[in-house]
Amino acid sequence: MPNRPLVTVIVPFHNVEHHLPACLDSLAAQSLRDIEVLLIDDASTDGSSAIAKSAADREPTFRYISSPHGGVSVARNLALDMATGKYVGFVDGDDWVSPVMFEHMAAVAEASGADVVVCEALRHYQDRDLITPIDFLGRPCVFGASVAEEPEILRAGHPYVWNKLFRRDLIESAGARFPEARIYEDSIFVYLLLGHARRIEACHETHYHYRFRRNGSLTSRFRPETFQALTAARDIHAAYAEAARKAPRLARVVETINYALLIDNKFDMAFANADRLEAVRYVVQAHRTMAELFPGWQQRHRVAGSLDWRHQARTDLVLALVHMLIPTRLRSALARLIGRRSGRGAAQSAGAAAVAALASALAPRGRVFVADFTTLASFLHSGAPLSATAPLEFTVIAGQAEDDEALLIRDLPAAGFALDRVWRFAGRPREAMLAWSHAGTTAQVILRWAEPAGEDGLDLTLFHVDPDKPCGPRERWVTTLRVAAVGEVCTLEWQGVAVPLPANGPAALAERFGPDQKGRTYWRSPAATRLDATAVWQESSCDAEMPVCH
Repeated sequence: MPNRPLVTVIVPFHNVEHHLPACLDSLAAQSLRDIEVLLIDDASTDGSSAIAKSAADREPTFRYISSPHGGVSVARNLALDMATGKYVGFVDGDDWVSPVMFEHMAAVAEASGADVVVCEALRHYQDRDLITPIDFLGRPCVFGASVAEEPEILRAGHPYVWNKLFRRDLIESAGARFPEARIYEDSIFVYLLLGHARRIEACHETHYHYRFRRNGSLTSRFRPETFQALTAARDIHAAYAEAARKAPRLARVVETINYALLIDNKFDMAFANADRLEAVRYVVQAHRTMAELFPGWQQRHRVAGSLDWRHQARTDLVLALVHMLIPTRLRSALARLIGRRSGRGAAQSAGAAAVAALASALAPRGRVFVADFTTLASFLHSGAPLSATAPLEFTVIAGQAEDDEALLIRDLPAAGFALDRVWRFAGRPREAMLAWSHAGTTAQVILRWAEPAGEDGLDLTLFHVDPDKPCGPRERWVTTLRVAAVGEVCTLEWQGVAVPLPANGPAALAERFGPDQKGRTYWRSPAATRLDATAVWQESSCDAEMPVCH
C-alpha cells in the first residue's frame, strides 16, 4: 500500500457482530485499491473484535485498532489522528457500501477539485420490509458550488457523515473533530465542514446502505440524550450566524435545518414517549430554543388552515402541551376547535398572494400557466378553491431545459417561493412542490410542466402509485398524459387576483378525468399511457410521502 493512500475509510464499531461481516466484505470488495481501512473497535464485548481482527489479517488494506469504550465520536477522532489518505470517508460497522463507492467518489473529487463529495443512499428499515431513498431532495443542480453560493446544499446533502467523502486537508484546516459524549455528532461535524468547503460536488449514484431503527440506535428513540439536540442546534446556528446575517437565503436554510432537528423530526418521538413529563420538558425547551435563535419561526413553519392537529402542534406550544397531557377524547374536541379558529380567510389570502407571485415570476420569461386538476375544477365549479388547505395546482408550458431549471432554482425563490420538493424525469423538472408565506400563513403550490406534443397536444408527466394494487408493497409509476393543448387563456378574479384558466377548461377536465369527473383519477383517463419500465420506488403503506424521482 502506498505511503499516502488516496482514500482513508474510518469504520467505528461496537457490538455489531451480526452486521459487521457484511460491512467488511463490502469494503474488501472495493474497486479502489489505493485505500486504507481503519477498523476502530470501541471495546466490543461480543464477537465483533474477532471478526475485525480476522478481516485485518486477510486484507492488506485493513488495519485493526483497539480503543477504550468512549463512543463513536472518540473512535472516529482516534482514526482521524491516524488517517493518511488524501480523502477521508466514514462507514458505520453495521452498514455496507457499493463496491465502487470510493473509486467513483474520489474520481469526482479529483476531477472537480471539490473539498466534499456527496452521494445518495438507501435507508433499510429493520423493523419492517421497507427501503427508502436518501437522495438530493430534488435539488441535484445545487452542487458544484460552496454553501455561500448555494445554501440549499445544506439540505440536499443531508447531515450524515457516511454519504460523503472529505478532503483531509479541509478537516485539518477547519479543526473539525466529532464532539465526544454527545449524539448528533454527525450534524455538527458535517455542517462545520460544509461551511468551510470551497466546492461541494455530487456523485449522482446510490452507494451507501444504512440500517435504520435497529435496536440501540440513540437517534431513533426519545431518551434523555435527545436533549442534546438543543446544544447541536446552537452549534449549527453559531457556525453560520455571521454569514447568515448577510445572506437571507442562508439564514432561511439554517432555520429550516434546526426546525427539522428540534421540532419536526422529534414530534412523533416525543408524543410516543412513555414519560410524558420528560417529553413535555423537551418540547418546551425546543420551542424556547427556536424562539431565541430564530424569532418568528412559528409563522414561517405554520401550515395555514390545517385541521390536522399534528401540523398545528408543531408550531403551537399550547396545542402541543394540550395533546400531550389531556385525555384523548377531550384532546380531539379541542383540536377541532383550534383548527376552525385558524381561519379559511387567511389561507385563501395566502393562496391569492401565491398566484400573484407565480405570475410575476413567469411573466419575464413569457411563460403561459393555467390552473389545472383539482384547482381548475374548483374554480370552474365554485369560483374559488373548494378547500382552504388543498395545494393550488398549476401547469406551465415547458421551454428549454436550461430555462426551466433557471425558473425553478432562481426565479421562483426570488419571487418568494420556498422550494420543497422536485420530481424529475429524463433529466428535466416535471413537477415541483412550493410554499408561499403571506401574513403569517402558508399556501402550498404544485407546479407541473407540460411539454408541447405537436400542434394539438401537451404531454404531462405525472407521478403516482399503481391504483389497481391493494395497500402493501406497491410500485411508484410515472405516466405521460397526452392532453389537448391550452388554447386561449381566460381569467377569473379571486381575492383581487386574476387566476388564469384554460378557455377549454371543461373539456380539459373531461379529458383528464372522464366525462362524469367523479373519480378524478387521471391514470384511468382514456388519455393516459403508462410508460414502460418506470417503477421508481417501492413503499409498504398507502400514505407514505412520495419521494423525489429522477
